[in-house]
Amino acid sequence: MRCRRQRKKNGGLDLRYAFFFGPISVTIFHIIEPSPDAGAKEIGCRIEVQRCYEELPGGLWYAVPVVTLREPIWRCDLQRKVPAGEGDDQRAHQHTRWTGQLAVEREFDPDLTKDPLGWVEKQLADLRPILRAGGAEDLVEKLDYDELSAALPLLMSAVKSSLEQPVRTGTTPA
Repeated sequence: MRCRRQRKKNGGLDLRYAFFFGPISVTIFHIIEPSPDAGAKEIGCRIEVQRCYEELPGGLWYAVPVVTLREPIWRCDLQRKVPAGEGDDQRAHQHTRWTGQLAVEREFDPDLTKDPLGWVEKQLADLRPILRAGGAEDLVEKLDYDELSAALPLLMSAVKSSLEQPVRTGTTPA
């Protein structure tokens, strides 16, 4: 597992978790986005699966590899609206279709709304359906699913950690 810390414009720290499984990466981080509703924000955790490329500078095995995350395959946002009206806080959704690097539309699933952590754990436990739905059928047989299974507790720990970051008022999205 690799982590990246970066200072945000508002002085806080941006902690991103990155897991690499052969040709894909799973990144997990806390997000704060403006809401379509005036004066509100959508706050939570973003989980992304992307194609991952690793290159050795000059082809030298002892060089530090350059890792690049490129084409998106899947994204899940476990978000809630703040402030929210009664029963109007849940914004959890996924994206399986893309135009370049941009997600096409939000896809809502009643099971995701009912049990966000359980739903995400089920999705991450077997990435085959995600890869197929996201147009990455060519990667399905290239993953080590035993490695993915062994990493699942770490993935879920990163999701929970990213969800539990305190909500600070008066901050803007970085």
